[in-house]
Amino acid sequence: MSKITKKQLQRDIYNLATELTNLKIELSENNVIDINSKPQLKQLDQSDDIAKELAEVDLSIELTGSELCRAMLERGDNYIMCVVGTIKEVVIIDTVQDGCFYSKGVRYLNPKPINNQGEPLTQAEAGL
Repeated sequence: MSKITKKQLQRDIYNLATELTNLKIELSENNVIDINSKPQLKQLDQSDDIAKELAEVDLSIELTGSELCRAMLERGDNYIMCVVGTIKEVVIIDTVQDGCFYSKGVRYLNPKPINNQGEPLTQAEAGL
């Protein structure tokens, strides 16, 4: 399971609840379901259990590697010093698009942010 931030999780839960509510309204308006029917409502209400489970996800897991790099870019950081590949080449990541990271137009899949000493950057050091 990939690591996500608390803010991302809260946004996803809110979006999921909104989508389920809209779906329930649409199905009711199109007479696909009867909102007074208990079995169908029970199935739709299971979304509450899913939302509760998602809310109980351990958010204490620290972001590392490419997930930390993604979070830093989403925060608005413009340049992130990272190591990539098996030879630990140092690059400056400046963009993330379609799940890939870019440095001067070159694509990388799993950059790992580093500090000025070349050691892995921690979430606390990144200020997240």
